Amino acid sequence: MKILFILPEFEPDTSGGICAYYKNLLSELILDEHYEIIIIQGSAYDANGGKSEWNGIDIHYLDYNSLQEKKQHFNHLNIFPEFQNHIASAWAIFDLAYTLNIKFDLVITTDWGLGFVPWIVKSEIPTIVHLHGSIGQIDFYEPRQGLEFWSNQYLQIESDLFNYASCLITHSKQNIKFWSDRLVNEDCIKLIPPAFNSNVKILNASDKINQEQPYIGLVLGRIQYWKGPIELCEAVKLLPVTDQQRLKIYWAGRDTIYSEMNMSMNSYLLKTYPNIWDKIIIPISNQTKEEIENLYPKIDFAIVPSNWDMFNMSAVEHLLNHKPIICSNAAGASDFLFNTNSVLISSDIQSLSLAILKRLKTSKTELKKLGQLGSDYVKNLFNEKLITEAHKESFTNATNSFKANTLLINKYRWLLPNKKLKNNSKVVLLNNWGLKEIIKTATNRLLKRLFKRINA
Repeated sequence: MKILFILPEFEPDTSGGICAYYKNLLSELILDEHYEIIIIQGSAYDANGGKSEWNGIDIHYLDYNSLQEKKQHFNHLNIFPEFQNHIASAWAIFDLAYTLNIKFDLVITTDWGLGFVPWIVKSEIPTIVHLHGSIGQIDFYEPRQGLEFWSNQYLQIESDLFNYASCLITHSKQNIKFWSDRLVNEDCIKLIPPAFNSNVKILNASDKINQEQPYIGLVLGRIQYWKGPIELCEAVKLLPVTDQQRLKIYWAGRDTIYSEMNMSMNSYLLKTYPNIWDKIIIPISNQTKEEIENLYPKIDFAIVPSNWDMFNMSAVEHLLNHKPIICSNAAGASDFLFNTNSVLISSDIQSLSLAILKRLKTSKTELKKLGQLGSDYVKNLFNEKLITEAHKESFTNATNSFKANTLLINKYRWLLPNKKLKNNSKVVLLNNWGLKEIIKTATNRLLKRLFKRINA
């Protein structure tokens, strides 16, 4: 079976969740000679061109010039360049796939960046969409001011087209709830936990314990609103001063824009929590895989403070590396983790603070023992062989049940490349957007303006 994976990131490794997810899965899948795998990597923000190889898998990269040329086919959407870039990159990747002259049996895409649009609309090859966190979904949890119309447009396209995918796969029960409320056929979503390679390099349980004060915690993830930096600052703020002095938390991840305050999240945190951010919680920017491996021996426990997260792969990676964790119940990973000594589940700022305090009251020797128990637990729970078999079953079901839908091209013609279409994008969208959504968006904007005037 020839399978094309279309991924927004993979190689070089960004240490992100999507990279980890697919490298763990493909490491096992390539052992089966029945599968021939090709990867096309690219997005509106990643179009460097060229070709590389990973463990015998060919990787083709979206080319910048191809992306720019394809944008000219979507001038009817140029009122919002971000949207135009995303849909153009999706079709540029579609074109790249056909230049490979390979008859693919199955296409697998992610939900982020509209990469699924050409494959579902053209309806020529069975298409599986992996639900990691779409643009519309992310905007739902972290609204971008002034872009409500477009955020709703993303979510509307995603909700509509996912109904026609051969299969939807997620590794989060919370994600099933989010999408099942928006899809016609909620039964098409399949829950498969993420695979983790039990042979990956992890810390040795006999490594020397770091007895030095303070206790050191670790967060892996972007400094982003929904990753929970505000919640973590508030939780640390609730700790007694004597316990704050015994604590240092490294936050490894790149800074992002906090759209509500029109500044970077790092700047907002420095301004709002001057005695905590960069004092107790130390941002250390994005780290490579090797740098994180070198950091782990210094860490006593890890934290996943998200106020929303489709899963958060770092929760499992922490446990695999013998680190007990505190995990927010708003992160999808918590669906698979029980509230044990190795894993403390927090539900709000106060419980997060109490969980941190509990870690500070536990000896470092005991924390190390708890980390070992957590490692054994997740290696059994996320067994890569069993999980890969579940994916293989979804491949077979998707190809066997596939039926082309020739009506989709006419229904979504405005999402197809067309140099001749000169309509203003507002007209195009209004003609293709449900009346209910138009009224909802207009009403919300009017109410926000009214409340601003009342409170001025």
